[in-house]
Amino acid sequence: MEDNPINRVILAEQLQALGCEVELAQDGVEALQLCQAHDFDLVVTDINMPRMDGHTLARRLRAEGVLLPVIGATANATAEERERCLASGMQGYLSKPIDIARLRQALSAVRQGDPA
Repeated sequence: MEDNPINRVILAEQLQALGCEVELAQDGVEALQLCQAHDFDLVVTDINMPRMDGHTLARRLRAEGVLLPVIGATANATAEERERCLASGMQGYLSKPIDIARLRQALSAVRQGDPA
């Protein structure tokens, strides 16, 4: 999930190129609703989503017992932001712009149980 429409399409295309099936949400509330209604293997969320940010989304998923991996994406590439992502229940963190090699690495790390 990504708040910028162009970035959302690019991220979806990158995920599809890596063999993923993709469902897009325009904001955090829609993302939460999709996660409640469907079984996904992974959530990639922008940290600064409208209506519900990525941190709140991850915390809400965890509070509802949803344990699927969540990777946060943000332009704020700091160690503090990475720690905030992990503290909110995310398994990974990507700084923007996201290239396909780093996305592949993050997906692989989550699959192996390592923080991305």
